[in-house]
Amino acid sequence: MPLDFRYHVVSLIAVFLALALGTLVGFTLVSNPGLEEQVRKMGERLTEIRAEGRLVNEQLQKERQVGLGFSKRVLPVMLRGRLAGRRIAIITDHPVADAGLPQRLSDTLTQAGALVTSVTKIMRPFVSLRTSTEKAQALCEELQIEPAEGQDLRSLLASRLAEQLVLGLPEVPWRLARAGLIERSEDGNYQIPVDCVVLLTGPEHVSEVSVEKVDLPLVATCRQVNVRVVACEPRDTPNSMVSVFSGNIPTVDNVDTPPGQLALALTAGGKDGDYGVKDTADELLPAVKPVTSATPPVRGR
Repeated sequence: MPLDFRYHVVSLIAVFLALALGTLVGFTLVSNPGLEEQVRKMGERLTEIRAEGRLVNEQLQKERQVGLGFSKRVLPVMLRGRLAGRRIAIITDHPVADAGLPQRLSDTLTQAGALVTSVTKIMRPFVSLRTSTEKAQALCEELQIEPAEGQDLRSLLASRLAEQLVLGLPEVPWRLARAGLIERSEDGNYQIPVDCVVLLTGPEHVSEVSVEKVDLPLVATCRQVNVRVVACEPRDTPNSMVSVFSGNIPTVDNVDTPPGQLALALTAGGKDGDYGVKDTADELLPAVKPVTSATPPVRGR
């Protein structure tokens, strides 16, 4: 559970005092009343510091709960109307450990007024696909495609997937799902063109994604047809990927938090930059202005 700097300071003081106490006792090999009194006082102080640390921790947790409660109440108000008229597709580049996160992002975008047409999950067989396999050859024949010399099949498929998603053409997504390479949302509508794609990254294991062969071709294809792309990931993901996209497309590195969800809506609505709490972020949030009327879709970056 996140703690701030005050708790860490108290904890470090307690650790150093414990080390000093242990060292002092270790060197006390003969009876020395004066030294024993110092040891006793240090032990008492150590107990006091530990108690202070617990109180600080409890206070911080209360403050955190208040902040979370405030954010949850305010977020719907801040989101309202910011994505009115937009059509957005969500793509995850890996099997997301937090299975509910894509749905929460969909709910956030919907609260902001967007129509979320689909949630598409790129599965491990897509990432590990190799052109030389029988499965790959059969898929190429079925889709009537052939990678150019030196082109990776995954890159070609990622480009085709992005192209058909943004244009509202369901054939390639359907065939890739049937081949077990992607998973389509059951209630998704793949026949609606979109003007923004949200790419959810940040895998638990690097082997679950292929940024170079899948993500970047997918992003490039979207941008070629003037469709906006926002890359995002959870705050505590063990493998941050947003730095790959930083400076190229908008990024949000804490999308599982209320500030990150607001940043997602603002970047999907047209704000550029890198937002969140990690080193790659420029700021926590874009500048927030009141919504006075429905904003027409802003295509491209």
